[in-house]
Amino acid sequence: MKTGLAVMINVAGVAAIAMSINACAGVHPASSGHHLGGHQGSRLQDEASMNLGVLQGALTQEADTWVLTVTNPTASPVYLSFNSGQNGDLALVAANGQVLWRWSESYMFTQAMRESTVAAGGVREVKFTVPAEVLAKAKPGMQWQASFNGRLVTTGDAAMAVTRVKIE
Repeated sequence: MKTGLAVMINVAGVAAIAMSINACAGVHPASSGHHLGGHQGSRLQDEASMNLGVLQGALTQEADTWVLTVTNPTASPVYLSFNSGQNGDLALVAANGQVLWRWSESYMFTQAMRESTVAAGGVREVKFTVPAEVLAKAKPGMQWQASFNGRLVTTGDAAMAVTRVKIE
């Protein structure tokens, strides 16, 4: 018991020191910890609609894979935080707004907080493999929606708006 208690105190101490360091560096301590569990796709979509973000997205299809290309068009690096190992999400959405399929529902992700940087002019790719039966459901009037899960370290805001491709 004594050893376990000492470990808990040390972990708490390290967390307190990390929060102090982040505060001094201008990092919002809760910027990446809003929802540590559960599904976040709809929250990101709603927030991204309000905040256009700093990064730009383009969604392209290569056979059964959709590629979300994330670009930093600015002259400065963009510092990002992530709540999990998930970089982004892809959804097939009906004309009435109903989500028919979501890529992330087939996966589990680590719940590790992490940070990353997209250099000035830098590009990142997030790839989503879509099952053939889902591709077959895609009909005119529907759309593909891709979101990038990176959040701005300084504000906690979505770093990029949701990218949409309407099916013609």
